[in-house]
Amino acid sequence: MSILYKLTKTFFINILLILLSIIVLELILGDWLKKDSFGNLLRSHKDKKVNYTIKFGSKTFKYEYKRNQYGFREDNFNPQEVKIVFLGGSTGNEAFLPYELTIVGKLNSYLKKKKLPKIYNASVDGHSSVGFINNFYKWFPKINNFKPKIYIIYLGINERYYLKKNPNIIFKNKSAKINIDDFELLEAQTRNKRFVDYLKNNSFLLKKGKIIQLKYFPKEINTNYDDDKFFPGYSFDQNKDIKFLNNQEINNKFKNIILTKIEENYLKSLYERLEILTEAIKENDAIPIYINQIMISGQNRNLYLTNKKIEEYCKNNNIYFVNLASKVDHMDITDFYDSIHTTDTGSQKISNLLKNDLEKIIKEIFDKT
Repeated sequence: MSILYKLTKTFFINILLILLSIIVLELILGDWLKKDSFGNLLRSHKDKKVNYTIKFGSKTFKYEYKRNQYGFREDNFNPQEVKIVFLGGSTGNEAFLPYELTIVGKLNSYLKKKKLPKIYNASVDGHSSVGFINNFYKWFPKINNFKPKIYIIYLGINERYYLKKNPNIIFKNKSAKINIDDFELLEAQTRNKRFVDYLKNNSFLLKKGKIIQLKYFPKEINTNYDDDKFFPGYSFDQNKDIKFLNNQEINNKFKNIILTKIEENYLKSLYERLEILTEAIKENDAIPIYINQIMISGQNRNLYLTNKKIEEYCKNNNIYFVNLASKVDHMDITDFYDSIHTTDTGSQKISNLLKNDLEKIIKEIFDKT
């Protein structure tokens, strides 16, 4: 028997032993066999850390953006302690602001003074009512001992995704084929991407590697909304002529609106989604609070119709509702860094308009329980 043969045999035996050791290690310490494994869900929205440098006009913010092991824009927490959850899209996540300057951050500063429970931010960029519903089907059931009493639903702007298509079929038929973005489904649609996400979520070694990467090699993002970009020229032809219209002015603008057939179908499907979402919340022994939204011009046609439908739904079903759109009398152009996302000043104004109503509702809910 040649020396080469012996060396080759020894090499492959060692490789096999290493592979077997890795498999045993993964089975023991990984999440492969755990019932609460996230599987392939939320891969890009959990265990995340990014160092941001964001410049809005003359202001520069340097901060660490984090999403914890459960996918929240929070430090890690004990799920049993979570009493209030905030659901929104990018306008609720506000990745381009330090946490303490976001709407949720400002609200928490206020609620802390009132000795009321903290709001935990589960907003995901791009989420609409479709993503919110999937949270209850896919995401939140994976968190052990997670039983919030209140869900604050901040929605309106992203419903525009479904103006010309009705996504509600996916909640009735899981095999239904309809083009919906990955972020709304909480998982990738391609098999290869789902497989990679599954490995990253469950592998002990990959997760340990992620911890090292986050600690020593965090991602860096530097975005400068300078004087040219800060006024949202890429969204408007005449950016300096942008005028914020308050609710009364918007009502006057659209008072004689005639719905198209597409809009009629859209509003019907939206109402149905609100019913599905509320049912999912109540099935989890929680109570929803709905909040509508505004944009840099106040409301465009689609957002106006959406806000009205949300208001109608809440009134018809005796659901807690904060009509933000009716509260905002004025916003400056510098309160936004594009057509829908607020700067620190815009978020402060929205928080100020919401805090008293939310305080009253939160107290009322907890006094009843």
